[in-house]
Amino acid sequence: MCGIVGFINRGITKPSLSGFIQQSLVANSLRGTDGSGLFLVDDKGNGSIYKRPLPGWDLMQLLPIKSMLADTTPVFGIIHNRASTNGGNSIETSHPI
Repeated sequence: MCGIVGFINRGITKPSLSGFIQQSLVANSLRGTDGSGLFLVDDKGNGSIYKRPLPGWDLMQLLPIKSMLADTTPVFGIIHNRASTNGGNSIETSHPI
């Protein structure tokens, strides 16, 4: 079974939001550890996607995730953790992101 967390940022500070995203990646891993990903949208409508066949606690240690969280204050985001029930464990199957 997979888990999805979504948020809309209405003035949350960058450190608080970054902490929420990181905690969500870890806590949501209880729903699946075969793949994790982020989809973040900034205030200009630019989207960033990053996903890997890793549990959330490993994903948040990667440099691209750290850069995403440091470089933007998202106004919208989706966090996904996947439990592999069908298909292999790859970047492509780390859906729906």
